[in-house]
Amino acid sequence: MAGLAEPRPMPAPTPKPNRTKTTAKTAAKPAVANAAGNKPQPAAAKPATRPLGGTISGQPFKPDVIEYHRGYLVLREGPMDKPKHEIRLVVPHESWELPTNKELESGMFSSAEISLVANGSDSRLLSNGIDMNLKFGPATSDTVAGVLKLESKDHHLSVHGAFTAAVSGFRTVNGEPVLTSDANETLMVVALKHLITKEPDKAISNVAYRDASFRPANKPQRGSLIMEYAVNNKDVSRNFQFRKTSKGWQVSKMSAEK
Repeated sequence: MAGLAEPRPMPAPTPKPNRTKTTAKTAAKPAVANAAGNKPQPAAAKPATRPLGGTISGQPFKPDVIEYHRGYLVLREGPMDKPKHEIRLVVPHESWELPTNKELESGMFSSAEISLVANGSDSRLLSNGIDMNLKFGPATSDTVAGVLKLESKDHHLSVHGAFTAAVSGFRTVNGEPVLTSDANETLMVVALKHLITKEPDKAISNVAYRDASFRPANKPQRGSLIMEYAVNNKDVSRNFQFRKTSKGWQVSKMSAEK
């Protein structure tokens, strides 16, 4: 413009000595637009599966007890001796093995394997008109997770959602016994393993067990049983004492029965 002096050019920057080690940064790749030329949108998060619940005979159903015991999956609302609502499924699976990562559908259950208590009525079997999908996920030694969808217009039943069932009774996970379970069979397994370890050269046969007990009954930390077996056609009887540790039941003493 008239009346203004031309600006002087800025001197070229003088490079300074590089005193520190630098790491080259990789430029982020540009986002790829979709076919319509719009900016890419972030993937929508999958909706979380809601907790198990629904309706039975038109009444809300929200189980306060969900348990898995030796092949039975029980969903119960109310006291055990007289529940308000209860669904009991006999899972077609090895009764001792926890059914991890297993999917079951209606056709896999027989008419004698699904029973229902509605509004405090007597238990009845559901033999037809059932649409069901049951997926078991991962398990720990004491719980098994899953998702259930159970629908029946004939029986006025609609229950679905995710659950974590408490596991009780003797059980195995991937074929291995869970030694923390408070069950007679657990003591039997532990006793037999202990006997084989202590007397590996003896041919043991005709093994039987009796008088298994736990102390105290509500939260056992001690246990006992008597094992009877034969070695070279000779009858032997052993008394086993057990204690429970963080790793499960262990033999604390093995002695001849008095």
